[in-house]
Amino acid sequence: MTSLWLQVPETLQARIPDGCRAVEEGARLFQRGLFAQARTLWEHAAEVDPGSVAAWNNLAVARLARGDWEPALFDLEKAYGATSAHPVIDLNIGTCLLHMGDLASARVWLTRAREMNPWLGAAYRLLSELAISEGDFAAAERWARRGVLVDENSRESRGQLARVLQAQYRLAEARLQAEFLRRLPMRAPLLDNLIGAESEPPWGRIRLDDDGGDGDGGDGIPEPVSPFPKRPLRRSVYEIPARKGAMTGEGSLPSLS
Repeated sequence: MTSLWLQVPETLQARIPDGCRAVEEGARLFQRGLFAQARTLWEHAAEVDPGSVAAWNNLAVARLARGDWEPALFDLEKAYGATSAHPVIDLNIGTCLLHMGDLASARVWLTRAREMNPWLGAAYRLLSELAISEGDFAAAERWARRGVLVDENSRESRGQLARVLQAQYRLAEARLQAEFLRRLPMRAPLLDNLIGAESEPPWGRIRLDDDGGDGDGGDGIPEPVSPFPKRPLRRSVYEIPARKGAMTGEGSLPSLS
């Protein structure tokens, strides 16, 4: 069994634990609402450990908190290049595309996130927001209620359901949800969009053992295979939505040239 870890320069190997500490300390600062300080630590983590999925993803989340959607996409491209099968990365790509107005592509990425992790409440909330953007309030309510079902104590999910009900002029129901929301503890936004330094999978492919071609990391679990080749950001982000649109006839994607 040949370890791809041996391909990492020794100087970088020595610095990776420092990157892990920066990722975790950044998450603690982010939870306290100290977004700028968290971003600084995640920038450091990405610099010392360029293969860290968590560092690039969390750096993107720090940009999401500021509404910097396109810069966040570039960070997410680096995270995606390290592991192409992580529901939180898909969730964050979908978040960017939704706010950039590409609803067809956002739907595909958010659906991928939900299918990989059905307990990811933020995916249901964002699908509800997407349905509102399309004027489909029935679908928006269905997604919002599923989000509450997954995590009944999520302020974000409760708030989304209240907004959907209010948009349909069901004010009494909306008030009930708003009252429930007010009793829930406050917490920083976007915490569900973060990845921990030791979360599964903790490292990109370069840290996984190559067992000689069986397609697993030495523990019998198949390694995720990228559904599309590595390409520049504008190609890779839209590749999967383009394939789905070709199959269903849905979606209008921008030029990839």
